[in-house]
Amino acid sequence: MPEDLSSVTAAVKRVTEAAKSRQGYYAPSKLVQAAKLLTALQHTGAEHGISPATWDYVTDLAGACVDAIHVGQGKQAPKTAAAAEALLGHVARTLAERELYGVQPEGQLSVLLPRVETTPAWGTNGDGQLAVSLSADIGWYLYIHDRARIGGSVRDKGVFAPFDAAGAAEVAEIAIQINRGPRDLFHR
Repeated sequence: MPEDLSSVTAAVKRVTEAAKSRQGYYAPSKLVQAAKLLTALQHTGAEHGISPATWDYVTDLAGACVDAIHVGQGKQAPKTAAAAEALLGHVARTLAERELYGVQPEGQLSVLLPRVETTPAWGTNGDGQLAVSLSADIGWYLYIHDRARIGGSVRDKGVFAPFDAAGAAEVAEIAIQINRGPRDLFHR
């Protein structure tokens, strides 16, 4: 089935809008994947006489496609510390390419982003740092590293992205956008 660029573009807009009502952040590659799934399902529906308007009437097809692309994402996450460290190294390199030198604390599977002038006031004293981390259970996530808090961190937010160098770069770009503010990590 050849992809019609206008239908894929429209599908990307629809899944991007649907993703806003979901928990977490989505890498652009995951949104494109969901858009292609949406386009394919609509194409198959059309072969059976089902119009896009009918899909909209019976279900949130764009939202279902967003949900479907990340089901089981944690099962694809790296299972060893060495593999996770390698991916976090890609995050740190992407940050460095943007002249943001992230720190990988020893013994932690995370990269702390440096605060910049526009970073929101996070944490107990307003000096918390955004961190990118990776878990074998849930995959990529962002959290606020708060030095003044026992345990050192507060709530986290998932990021749905591939577990490869390109996915690590997408996660870094999402983190850079959030770190620059004014968008709050937990309220989109």
